[in-house]
Amino acid sequence: MGSVKAYGANTHQGTVRNYNEDRVSIVINMNMPLSYSKHLTWPKVSFFGIYDGHGGAACAEFLRDYLLIFICIVWLKDHRVRTEALVKCQGAWW
Repeated sequence: MGSVKAYGANTHQGTVRNYNEDRVSIVINMNMPLSYSKHLTWPKVSFFGIYDGHGGAACAEFLRDYLLIFICIVWLKDHRVRTEALVKCQGAWW
């Protein structure tokens, strides 16, 4: 696996609304968090999130702003992305 050299994102407003509720989150070649142990290997990883508003932008905006944080918190604990991150994010939203 190498570094991301190019990427693109596209959303479409559709015909029902005159505005777009989709949100996108792109983090290329994420840096190692300061709290991560220096003696462990940090993977080359990028994050791409596409969130469909489905009738409201608030949830898509929340996921854009916070889902990666919850994934990182869980991953830093046990080095696996699990459904725990999604459950924690859903709990914070509700």
